[in-house]
Amino acid sequence: MITVKFLKAWKGEVAVASDATLGQLLAALHTASSIEPAACASLIVKGKKVEIGATSRDTRIDALGIVHNTPVMLVCHDAAVLAMLETERRMKRLADVEAAARLISDRDGAGLVELSLTNQDGSAISMPEADRKALSLGMMLHAKVRTLILAPSPHLQPDRA
Repeated sequence: MITVKFLKAWKGEVAVASDATLGQLLAALHTASSIEPAACASLIVKGKKVEIGATSRDTRIDALGIVHNTPVMLVCHDAAVLAMLETERRMKRLADVEAAARLISDRDGAGLVELSLTNQDGSAISMPEADRKALSLGMMLHAKVRTLILAPSPHLQPDRA
């Protein structure tokens, strides 16, 4: 076991195994301080800056120069940056969902449920292929966005301190 002394954003010590990885160190930090690993921007170890986003979480901490009683400065993102990163992540997810929905709606109909519309008299309404694709795309996007909107976001919850 080694002890890592954190300074700056949070002051305290964290004990991890000597062969621990950066991910395990951040998890131990989260347990000790309730700082989310996503909030950690970088570490400064022996005067060298270690970007957490650019460094693999599987990297061993001894390879980063962190040994027993090494003082480490922790640099965290502020709340505005975290909110922006969360918004970017959600926008990317939505773009991925839209791309998947577009691919599904552009299929030739193989494997899809047949959609038939009727008017008030019960007569079938024929729908052009482009309209059918647009309708299926809209329905899929509506369903996905509705679940995202209804899901609680931790960034939008009021602080209960």
